[in-house]
Amino acid sequence: MMADKHYILVADDEPMNQLIMQELLKDNFDLACVNNGIECVRSVQERRPDMILMDVNMPDMDGLEATRKIKSLEGCIDLPILLVSVLATQSEMQVGLASGADYYITKPFEGTTLMDAIRTFL
Repeated sequence: MMADKHYILVADDEPMNQLIMQELLKDNFDLACVNNGIECVRSVQERRPDMILMDVNMPDMDGLEATRKIKSLEGCIDLPILLVSVLATQSEMQVGLASGADYYITKPFEGTTLMDAIRTFL
């Protein structure tokens, strides 16, 4: 158990996906959830998270555009962004990583896979 909890921001427009993330992460991390890329960028500007778990397909601003915007913010180039998406083809994953994301996890995922990725980047 970590003494100081890392702050993770989850961006996903599906309430069920937010709930799954909360269940998996709430005991070990300080967690906040937003519903789209615009809210994600705004939230990062208010309080820089230690990591972002971001869906790709979201309304208003998708995860790829949000990733590009966040990585361009001052002090955020090294902020780990893990895309978590149902888009699972090699080319979709390459586009995600090309947007600046540090890692790509496909849904559905195993809880241990997500935790291992989080630990790697924190």
